[in-house]
Amino acid sequence: MSLTSGEFLEIAVSRAPTPAEIDELLTTRVNEDLWLDYKRGRWLDDTDAKRARKLRRFVAGFANADGGAVLVGVAGGETVQQPTDQQWAVDGCPPAYSQPWNEWASNSLSGLAGYLSRQPVIHLVPHADGQVLVVAVRRSNGLVPCVEDGRPAHFMRIGHQTLPLDPSLYADLVLGRRQSPHFDIELNATIEPRQHAPKFGLRVNFIVRNESLVWVPDLQIGIIGNGTPAQQPEMTCTDGSNSGQPTLGVPTISQHLSGYVEVLPCRPLDAQPYFIRSRPRPALNTAPFSSIECDALFTLPTGAIVDGQQQLAQWRGAIYVAPINGLPQWFEVRIDYQSNPDPYLANGVMHVRNCDVVPVYGKRVAIEWNTRTRRVG
Repeated sequence: MSLTSGEFLEIAVSRAPTPAEIDELLTTRVNEDLWLDYKRGRWLDDTDAKRARKLRRFVAGFANADGGAVLVGVAGGETVQQPTDQQWAVDGCPPAYSQPWNEWASNSLSGLAGYLSRQPVIHLVPHADGQVLVVAVRRSNGLVPCVEDGRPAHFMRIGHQTLPLDPSLYADLVLGRRQSPHFDIELNATIEPRQHAPKFGLRVNFIVRNESLVWVPDLQIGIIGNGTPAQQPEMTCTDGSNSGQPTLGVPTISQHLSGYVEVLPCRPLDAQPYFIRSRPRPALNTAPFSSIECDALFTLPTGAIVDGQQQLAQWRGAIYVAPINGLPQWFEVRIDYQSNPDPYLANGVMHVRNCDVVPVYGKRVAIEWNTRTRRVG
């Protein structure tokens, strides 16, 4: 398995990365993200004041986010701007001036020392293609400012960019106005054949995105749908830090969850409400603007077939995202699928015609444990 940006950060804050580990990032083309940034060697070709300011912004931005590492003297996948530019290669730091680059970096970051919960770790790695300056920092407990032109300025790593915080946003964070996380979901559904009865399964893939500036250290994700006792549904959730092991469904809806949903009459009679949720440990973690990938598989009752014609059926479920530091957020899942002509025959096929997910506020999620069919045309 290739080295990830998060794994490289853990290496860089504990010891000096080896040239082989840097090469692994480039060979597998690990892109810049929340925890990693590449800078070509000429990034240091500036006045001492300007390059020190740039380094402070990146270190403060990582510390104000989830921690990160900047590698200077490494070309990633950014656009080539000069004929001599490389991609996914080490181009090395330029010759140092009055002091080695690691000493320069330490002196340049001294102004942040009083704000950082843990001090940055600085390495100068001797690579065959040139020296690589690695500066790594962990997430800070409080906001880390950069003093520029005599005034505090705040930066934060968001995705693959280090961006300045708007003054109004900074005020909201300081005053505690944005302490509740907010999530969005991107949904995709497919129907796949099974080797045993029921003949078809409904695979629901969805991505849960943290659209807020709040870290969620312990997150529970669940999806409620219908299935049969013989084939319990299962789900896998992956946040980049765990193995994404499957979780089997639970045959009944808990009393706590039932207060948020409205279960409508069930048809056919063998379909029963099931819910699945992510494993309690290891906990799912999400940083601002990061995502968790989920994959759930339910058995799919196909409903009645009328005169062998093409049929439309509906599957209604619910997804909930429950952070430890906020109220659960609910989404209604609507999936329309079609059988053509008879899914129980050898030549029968089924496919999804439409699927969407709608956030629900201030009311219970309406869920149907049935497949209401109607003739097409």
